[in-house]
Amino acid sequence: MHHNLSKAVWPALIAVFVALVSRSAGQQPLGRPLPPIGDARYQALEQRLDAYESELQWLRSELQQRHLTQSYPAAANLAAEAGASEPKEIPIQTKPSHKFRGRLFLDHIMMSDLENAAAVFPEDNFTGFDTIRLGVTGNIFENLAYTAEFEFEGGEVDYKDIYAQFENLPWLGNLKIGHYKEPFGLEELVSSRFDTFMEQSVATINYAPTRNVGITAFNDVRENENLTWFLGVFRGGFHDNATGRGADGVAGSGDANDTAVTGRLVWLPYYDEATPGRCLFHVGTAASSRRVGNDPDEGGNGQLEGFLELDSRDGPIDTFLPAGTEFNLFGTELAWVRGPFHIVNEFFFLDARVAGANVDPWGTYIEIGYFLTGENRGYNRSAKAFDRVKPYEDFFAVRTADGVCRGWGAWQVVSRWSYSDLTDTGLAIGGGDARGRQQNLQFGVNWYLNPYSRVMVNYVHSISDVTSGALALGEYEGDHLGMRFQVDW
Repeated sequence: MHHNLSKAVWPALIAVFVALVSRSAGQQPLGRPLPPIGDARYQALEQRLDAYESELQWLRSELQQRHLTQSYPAAANLAAEAGASEPKEIPIQTKPSHKFRGRLFLDHIMMSDLENAAAVFPEDNFTGFDTIRLGVTGNIFENLAYTAEFEFEGGEVDYKDIYAQFENLPWLGNLKIGHYKEPFGLEELVSSRFDTFMEQSVATINYAPTRNVGITAFNDVRENENLTWFLGVFRGGFHDNATGRGADGVAGSGDANDTAVTGRLVWLPYYDEATPGRCLFHVGTAASSRRVGNDPDEGGNGQLEGFLELDSRDGPIDTFLPAGTEFNLFGTELAWVRGPFHIVNEFFFLDARVAGANVDPWGTYIEIGYFLTGENRGYNRSAKAFDRVKPYEDFFAVRTADGVCRGWGAWQVVSRWSYSDLTDTGLAIGGGDARGRQQNLQFGVNWYLNPYSRVMVNYVHSISDVTSGALALGEYEGDHLGMRFQVDW
């Protein structure tokens, strides 16, 4: 009985559905009799219903995939890398865009005098702005971006990053032209907004070239950004010496200014795609062939000093390479991030010949840090450098009906040992300066109020071991304390 009833109801339901579909398509009027079961026309209707059902399932799958892509970009990227062959969509900029940016670093530095049994090397305290920088960044048109930043210090204006960058070029990938950091050294390429300590290590300051005028091409070897190369040509001095042309490599020779070819290669053997970058392993190497310009202090790393790593202070060690010296720089980079823990090590080596003798100073540092609140150091995968830290909970404190509601921000403890060997007798020294070894042991606490502001406290124990020169009196030791309030936008 029930079986016969279902046989009668099912064809009727099919008839109503087909009639509705036919009316919407303008093919079959409502009320046309349904063909008998087993008829060829009936089988055709069943096939059409199966086709409609398949199409509905496909549309539902597409909608779910679009929802996944919009809500979970990391998962969408994983799916794309797993089996996608379509090229990445490149946004087109049709008119100039501008975004203002800046940073303020307010420091309080307490320096102790460097002392030994025979002499005192005095140091002054400091309170004030270490950095006041303003700038603008954006796109000019389509794939041409730009950045311009200026720093205000002591009533003077100095320009920092000023460059234009072509992006998504065939073969080259990206091309940067202007005044910016050379591609050498992991710590050097990290913005001061994201450094773990108030100042760079003595090894980085001495051996890693900083900003110069040049042109750099860089691109990923693979689409997943795990292997990236950088190659640039730079010139530290922006004009020749005005005293005229003379013998090549002699100070004041006009055309004997500093030039450099600098390259960097970085590989990520492991990078956690899903987090992204909460766990990673970074391996890099860099090299630079260059010449000291007419002024050893200007842009060519001719000056080599014993920096104390607070307020860019230098101690009794002060040496330099003579103007016109040709030399090579080499560096290695290692970094491991495992959730809240990170460790970084860099090694630098300088190779030069001065008056027929080899000169080979070197330096290194090891940095260790841990987030007590569980965050991790941010990482810029395209630049292959550390980036902004994003606290799980921003710091805030507001009064509510139930009392005070607050967030604690992110808390990080860090330590670093750094070393620079400047004992080579081929290094020149001036009046009152000396050769020697510089090492610093530093500890710090960083409180990230939110992604754009933080409070830093750094303690440094410095040891200047002077081996030759006017101040060759053994070890000078000192303890220094620095505090910083930082905001950027």
